Amino acid sequence: MEQKHNITEFWRAAEQGDLQTVRQFVEVGVDIHSRFEYALRTALQNGYLDMVDFLVEKGADIQSMKERAFMEAARKGNYITLRYILALGVDPKLDLRQAPEEVREWIAQYINSSTLNDKLQNSLAEKPDRPSFNEGKL
Repeated sequence: MEQKHNITEFWRAAEQGDLQTVRQFVEVGVDIHSRFEYALRTALQNGYLDMVDFLVEKGADIQSMKERAFMEAARKGNYITLRYILALGVDPKLDLRQAPEEVREWIAQYINSSTLNDKLQNSLAEKPDRPSFNEGKL
């Protein structure tokens, strides 16, 4: 029962962007892969890049959710997150059959265009391959 309680609290901390609490749970051995990489998915969806960086460093599998992570960032127009996950080596080749129409339109408009490239290049000043962001929230 204690383990189930801990995992629920871990997920809640990830949802709230509480990196300090997420770190504490990881230090005591919580399964960061639980619920299909839920903590990592949540951090990506909310732009908590410090948390994403920490979880990936601790072994979270960003490649397992490459399409979902990329599509979420694209849907929200979060160019900082797009650039970040591309820097982590996520392959942006997507299966768009299940994508909402707005995502398909966005991808068709920007994915191979210089406009997206310009936005990605201008969204961040040059950063190391694994950037860190203050307070984990953009």
